Amino acid sequence: MKTDNKKERLFLIVILLLSLCLRLLFITKGYRIYYTVSPYINNDSASFTDSFLNWWHYGVYTHTLNYIPGYTGRQPGYPLFWGIHYLIFGAKHVYQAVSVTQALLDVVATLLLFQIAKKTISFTGAVITATIYCFYPFIIVWLTITGSEALATFITVLFFWHLFCNTQSKYYFFWIGALAAIGFYVRPYLGIFLPLGLLYALIQQPFKLLFIWDNFKKYLLASLVFLVLYLPWPIRNYIATKQVVLTNIKYSGYTDLAPDMASFIDWNYCWNTDVYEEMKYRDQIIHTNEKIIFPAEIFADTNEKLFADSIIQLCRQCGSSWKEWGVKDNTATRDTNCNQQINDGFRKLADSYKAHHYTTYLFRFPLIAFKNAVFKSEAYQDNSKAKKLLFGYRTIIVLFSFAGILLVILHKRRNKALLMASLFILFQYIFLCFFYRHLEIRYLLQADVIGILLCGYFLTAAITKYTNRKTSI
Repeated sequence: MKTDNKKERLFLIVILLLSLCLRLLFITKGYRIYYTVSPYINNDSASFTDSFLNWWHYGVYTHTLNYIPGYTGRQPGYPLFWGIHYLIFGAKHVYQAVSVTQALLDVVATLLLFQIAKKTISFTGAVITATIYCFYPFIIVWLTITGSEALATFITVLFFWHLFCNTQSKYYFFWIGALAAIGFYVRPYLGIFLPLGLLYALIQQPFKLLFIWDNFKKYLLASLVFLVLYLPWPIRNYIATKQVVLTNIKYSGYTDLAPDMASFIDWNYCWNTDVYEEMKYRDQIIHTNEKIIFPAEIFADTNEKLFADSIIQLCRQCGSSWKEWGVKDNTATRDTNCNQQINDGFRKLADSYKAHHYTTYLFRFPLIAFKNAVFKSEAYQDNSKAKKLLFGYRTIIVLFSFAGILLVILHKRRNKALLMASLFILFQYIFLCFFYRHLEIRYLLQADVIGILLCGYFLTAAITKYTNRKTSI
């Protein structure tokens, strides 16, 4: 399918206007259909906003004053983004202003994805990719929320646009390093941009040219820019907490996710892949005094099961996080609690499970998590037909995306740009399923959005093959 500038301009005008109207409609009216509570905040929002507010008003960057883990709970990327809106629009309108900015950035992302697809696939692929993204519900529903999902997605699209489409810029390598650092400050795993960017630059030229000093200086520049922007964060963390924290503290340093709760969650994800199942166990511990029935096969013997029961009882009696979640008979305070005993107990249970079920821990449950990540069909406490339909649509897009990845790998003349996009997608899925393990679909949003590019590639190949076959008949 060939194109001319007039046809391209017409398509872009239509798709960008559609993208803008859909997003403005959702953030002003449509959110009422999806959100039953506030469309602007969720359980994580306060940790971003309070991090900025405590810094602005008290000179301390933390989401919880006088609580050391809170000092490294959130990297400053999104809090500063939110804070700029707070300073300009004030406390009364900041959430609405943030949602408008996120919506406008997402319209720009539609344009950038079109240009990426046109450069890496074809005009047909660009039309397909931009159209799917324009109507993609899983990005639209995050545009009102004060949280890093929408901004991280825009930065991801911007990075790949720069990597693939802005190669003639004299600041090309500078911005590879800068965008990798910016991505890191919004979501830590987006630091993967740096090795991906350098790898893409490396494979663009013959091997014998890699060690020429002029080329090496460019890779060094990107790395130094990243380090200059990144290093202040771990240095500041050490000064503030006397701890080495390279990214952010696990579970974001929440007081209700202290080691007594965090170790329970980590133990759970040794043998369980379902976030809702973990929440069910947690709710039973918090809201009942009943004995918790865990799967018998996760324990080495009866004594270990009794040991687990004793640790659960400690959670109810003196775990500080469990108190904050609402355990009725909990008498712990932040200063006097048995968190360390609970933490040691769940770590012991986790180590025992790994020792007795090493292969299952290492492969079986992560693969189940991967399957759930692709074929997710329900939402926590909301299994309406509409939600199931949305998740079914996502599954189709993800399957087409992986078909596109397979096509890139198997093609004799590999598309190097799409190969880098594929590596990013695979990295996120492998990292979240095999290493992080605490999987929520929103964590895969950036991978899914870049996956739309691979989906466009697969559908373009399918259309081309069908058209050629029809022509030859």
